[in-house]
Amino acid sequence: MAIKHKTVGTELSQAEFEATDLHEGLDTAVSKPSRAFGTVYQNGAKLRFVFVMANLSIASGGGLSIAAYVEAASPPTVIAAALDQFNNGTGYLVAGTPICFFVPAGLYYKVTATAGAAAGCWAEYDLA
Repeated sequence: MAIKHKTVGTELSQAEFEATDLHEGLDTAVSKPSRAFGTVYQNGAKLRFVFVMANLSIASGGGLSIAAYVEAASPPTVIAAALDQFNNGTGYLVAGTPICFFVPAGLYYKVTATAGAAAGCWAEYDLA
């Protein structure tokens, strides 16, 4: 896996990245678990950063929503992040829409999306 260094624009291998201080505060292994929209998950003992890329295909005049919920109770009902996407044009709108949020240690979380959205990427980073 190559990681692009924001400052100099060069790509680093995983080993080169781990040899730098660029990853301070992050576990360098990115978790890409098998996850599904609407399912409740419980975080472990560390603060977690969650990144989900929803692939959307929206008909003309339609819309889709994606939302992340985080709470101490299960199922979580407190919205941590949300995004609505609308297509006011003609034809289909196809887009990748990212949503990011933090989950404190031990809390529950879930991501929901309206019909027509698929999880293109779901990555989780446990922070030190």
